Amino acid sequence: MAGFVVDAANEGTLYPSAGDNSADVKVQAVYWRCLVALFASARITNPEQRLALFCNVAPPVIDGIAIGEVLERYGEELHLAPLTKRLPQRRTAAWGNVLYFFDVLNALEGEPDDLRSALLDSAVDEPINGMLSRTMAQAACGLSCRECDPLPHFCGERFATTVVSQGAHVCASSHDIRDPHVQLVQRPVRIGAQCWIAAEAFVAPGVIMHDGAVLAARGALFKNAEVDTVYRGNPATALRPGGLKQN
Repeated sequence: MAGFVVDAANEGTLYPSAGDNSADVKVQAVYWRCLVALFASARITNPEQRLALFCNVAPPVIDGIAIGEVLERYGEELHLAPLTKRLPQRRTAAWGNVLYFFDVLNALEGEPDDLRSALLDSAVDEPINGMLSRTMAQAACGLSCRECDPLPHFCGERFATTVVSQGAHVCASSHDIRDPHVQLVQRPVRIGAQCWIAAEAFVAPGVIMHDGAVLAARGALFKNAEVDTVYRGNPATALRPGGLKQN
């Protein structure tokens, strides 16, 4: 889930990530576009997962596009929740609406007791205040006195770090050679988080590259690539485990 506050003109403070005031409509438009990308990547990588956005206003129309309709298309649940606590403007220059997280938590009180949720920065496999998702799970285990698995990563920045290098081809369709008109047949390709498709490589129709998979230069991938595994050759075969460096 994600939370986003749209500040009024007299409520704005600096958003360091955007380099401008949170009440600026141009800055807010950037964040709305980011939310669309975040939920799109979440739906692609987790087709059955429940997705939710908490916001204090209804999504706007930007560049003629109804953001609310786009998010609804991805199956996102919109929860309108007002911001009830704000940092005093005279005491903070940035992130004045950060306490909205508490309003989101209050809004979750009506959810089932066994609901597992995490409200975090979307780059949850990078350190967050000195912690990783697995160490957060360890902390939760200690606090609750029961076993807690790390929450899976669902969306956003980590998905966006996937790299497709120069000259690579990701082919999401083919042709039916049995059809007299050789009709086009769509077979979507799914590419997860932290993948790399190196120079002049080829990914065939219908292939799934799971998180962390790497296809070496000029490789041709015709079967699904497993998590954190490096592939090379034509046809591509598994070479060795990959995976992110851990701090």
